[in-house]
Amino acid sequence: MTSADEKKHGYSSDKHQYLIDELNFLRSEYERAKAVFQVAQQEFQHALRIAQSKNRSPQDPKSGAFTNPNLDMNDNLLDDLPSAPTIDNKKIKGMFKEIAKATHPDKVLPQGNTGTDEQVERTLMFHEAKKASELNDWYTLFCIADKLGMNLEKKGQEYRNILKLTINSLKDSLGALSRDPAWLWYHSSDVMKKKIINQFIKIM
Repeated sequence: MTSADEKKHGYSSDKHQYLIDELNFLRSEYERAKAVFQVAQQEFQHALRIAQSKNRSPQDPKSGAFTNPNLDMNDNLLDDLPSAPTIDNKKIKGMFKEIAKATHPDKVLPQGNTGTDEQVERTLMFHEAKKASELNDWYTLFCIADKLGMNLEKKGQEYRNILKLTINSLKDSLGALSRDPAWLWYHSSDVMKKKIINQFIKIM
């Protein structure tokens, strides 16, 4: 986060700045890891199908036909950004309600008018906040409310605990990605890739 961003968001003197910096870093890392993981899954599945085809007997009527291997992977690994599940849902809904007062399209956009850039940006904030509320994503709601200039409490043990919860959730999700077979295969040497494929086919 740049000094200009810190000034804009009022974070420069926040004693929890190091937690905010860590959270921002982890969120960026998680988004990057998700993109890499999607590629890793596709390439791993392709490598498995080729290996399956080579291992079939010529007499096998299905020889040469690609099947969709059951990778037994966690379908939730590519969910949206994780949030802290123990945050009081009433606080989440309350923050969203305050944001909606300033961003709801019915309140922001004039009838029959496309609206100014600022008005359109506010409606986009509404949809982002609505999704964050449904996902219990406290931090996204916090950032939107802060950008709108709402008076938010940024100090105290409760705020610190919420930051830590969200950080730990992101770390858990990054850890789950790094332990996935497709991720391990994608980041291995050619020799190890072959071993992983062979081992995976044996247990399928």
